[in-house]
Amino acid sequence: SSVNSAKSLSRTAEDFSVVGTTSLVLTKLDEASGLGNLLPLLRSTKLPLSYLTNGQNVPDDIEPAERRRLARVVLGLDVE
Repeated sequence: SSVNSAKSLSRTAEDFSVVGTTSLVLTKLDEASGLGNLLPLLRSTKLPLSYLTNGQNVPDDIEPAERRRLARVVLGLDVE
């Protein structure tokens, strides 16, 4: 979840690494006040980001992770 701390995200990624995680899903973009906590996770795991979620209406709020979209979200230009 994008609302967790960087330390919590890293610990979760480490826990899931034993099952052979191949990508990450970033959830709860609509609830996050910032996304700086994600950069250490993406750097340390070296796993691709596959999907983003922005809302509670699954599957309508799931979208493929695209670089431009993620950059806009990180910069606070696009949260919907």
